[in-house]
Amino acid sequence: MFVIGLGWGYCTRKYHGGAALDDSLDHVITIDPHLVLTIFIPALLMESGLALNVHVFKKVMMQCLWLAGPGVLISIALSTLMAKYVFPDGWNWNESLLFGAIVSATDPVAVGALLKELGAPESLATIIEGESLFNDGTAFVLFLLFLKNAEHAQSWHEMGTTLIRSSLGGAAFGVVMGLATVLVLRYNHRRSDSFVELMLTLFMPYLTFWVAENPLELSGVLAVVCMAVTINRHGNFFIRYHHALHAFWHQLAWIANTLVFVISGGLVGEMFYNRVDVLHPGYQIVNYLGINLIRAVVVFGSFPLLRRLGYKNFDASQATVATWGGLRGAIALAMGIIVYEDTNLNEEHRIEIFDYVSMLVMLTLVINGTTTGFVLRWLQYDCKSKSRISLANQAREGFVEHGRRFIEGWSAKASSDSTAGLTQWDIVKDNLNLLDSKTEAAFAEFRTLEESEHTATHQVKEQLILLCKFQLSSLSQKDMILSDALLILQDSCDRMITSKHTQLQQWWVDKLQPQAEKIKNRWSCKSACQLYGMDIELLLNMQAVEMCLGFVTALETVIKNQSDAIELRGSSSKDPEVSPVAGIESQFLHQLKMAVDDARVWLTQQPVAVVATAETRKSIKHMLFSMEHKVQEETELGSLGEAEAEAVLKELRDLRVWNHEHKRLLEMYNALETKQMSGGLMPRSDESVQQASVASTPAPGLKEDVDAPLLDSMDLQEP
Repeated sequence: MFVIGLGWGYCTRKYHGGAALDDSLDHVITIDPHLVLTIFIPALLMESGLALNVHVFKKVMMQCLWLAGPGVLISIALSTLMAKYVFPDGWNWNESLLFGAIVSATDPVAVGALLKELGAPESLATIIEGESLFNDGTAFVLFLLFLKNAEHAQSWHEMGTTLIRSSLGGAAFGVVMGLATVLVLRYNHRRSDSFVELMLTLFMPYLTFWVAENPLELSGVLAVVCMAVTINRHGNFFIRYHHALHAFWHQLAWIANTLVFVISGGLVGEMFYNRVDVLHPGYQIVNYLGINLIRAVVVFGSFPLLRRLGYKNFDASQATVATWGGLRGAIALAMGIIVYEDTNLNEEHRIEIFDYVSMLVMLTLVINGTTTGFVLRWLQYDCKSKSRISLANQAREGFVEHGRRFIEGWSAKASSDSTAGLTQWDIVKDNLNLLDSKTEAAFAEFRTLEESEHTATHQVKEQLILLCKFQLSSLSQKDMILSDALLILQDSCDRMITSKHTQLQQWWVDKLQPQAEKIKNRWSCKSACQLYGMDIELLLNMQAVEMCLGFVTALETVIKNQSDAIELRGSSSKDPEVSPVAGIESQFLHQLKMAVDDARVWLTQQPVAVVATAETRKSIKHMLFSMEHKVQEETELGSLGEAEAEAVLKELRDLRVWNHEHKRLLEMYNALETKQMSGGLMPRSDESVQQASVASTPAPGLKEDVDAPLLDSMDLQEP
């Protein structure tokens, strides 16, 4: 896009005859730089903040903050010295500092995509993306400080005061706006309105940026960064339409990136035409090499400290990727455009600064961006462990066996149909066999690494825990797990992955049961309950029980799905011997069953009416979720019109809100407690609980709709 813009700017000035295209270039190169900032930067920052994996980010946060704080300051200092003493342009200190702040803002969007595509450690991708997100804020705060100093000189005291107020105030304001957005998302979560989700997340970053920059005179960039991370951390649980929201922001960020690069390319192309040649081509290369060297000094100089912070597996190869992947992109170009259009700066010097910045961006994208894939392969980040390939291959065999059973079932059914009986099932089988052979060959082409038995065991364990984590997220989207419980459960997944000593059968007893007991005795919640006039013990016990039920449901789903997959693979496997990975997986599934048994034992120790209330409310949520999807399916099929469907969906949303009300919860509990006292609600024996555990596993084809009631279903009163 930058090259397209460059050609557009150069050819328009040289050849003319472009009519409206020529006029549009005039509008582009004369655009107000602050308008560029206001339109594009909030969208870019919001998308990066929402896409950040907050669970991994918590582990690498200190590494990111070190690189985005002291690391950026070191980078600015070294870049400033290079601009002052190496470049031949005679910039003053403030102009050199401006240049240092601009080139210290990284934008490794291409590197992050490559890391995910090649299956590199998620911690490395999160370090690079998290550091980029926060160092944009740090660099931009200092950039505005130096730009303001160019307009009128400030004392060191004024600069320090401005820096502290702008950075800390901007961050605090961003957190407040993020929490306000979370409250609205929480309300909308029960209303289930996708339009509100999209418009709210689109409106709030622009409002936050404008209010922070103008009335409050704070850092709008830091405010949007902190707001986006706050929404991701606390509001992600209240977003119902995750796929639609992330697709929307991905497209919006792509458009913003594209326009910034085209506008910058147009400016550079016009300058090339006016100057005929590139400004100081030799020093452009020096600038590129120097910035990469400075990046290496910052990363490798901090290497001992980075190994002590966050994940301990940060090694020299990851430091190499972090160094080479420090591309410069849209944020640096936006700051360069602001300098280029600022008349308070020396005209010759501001053109030179923009020239150096734009050429640096182009060189890092063309050289670093295109060669990062080779670097990752050279460092073997594209290699897979043998156990991971074995797990994937077992899943592939399961897919193929599913296809065979599909053919068998439909061919038997079609034999009695005069029309469908004409289907040539041997040709259908040929397609399946071709798919089998081609996917087998594709899996065989993956590069693998030798691994120890311990590594293989850890890979299988991590895979199962990630499946549990996915099921928890799925239950949350169905409104069957509340946000507080989901946060605790997903945190326990992360701790189980990183724990070297805790066995899976100890998951509930060691990691979650203490949390459940802590919830039941949370004094702050008791105070809140008193304010609402609710039964204190009921609310606290309900939170703990619902967390346990979510844990049981998620693990039982994984156990059922994986057990079925093992059985399916066994019936279709070409090798009669059981693979070592399958044996390890079976052992871990047995451990998960033991963890589920521990959780069920804990449930039997809780008040029966509380467990019955939690189970009943979970079933109501599941029913409403299923009905909502059924209404959407009927609407797509044409059985329901838009108006009729909206009427039904409105009643479903109202019913969901009604069942979340504290008053409704208390009424349900009182009714069930009365039923228990009259002998109509009895706890099950251990044997029946185990039977319920078996019965709770989903039937084939309905694995995502698991619902495991521990108690008999009860009549519900109409609202």
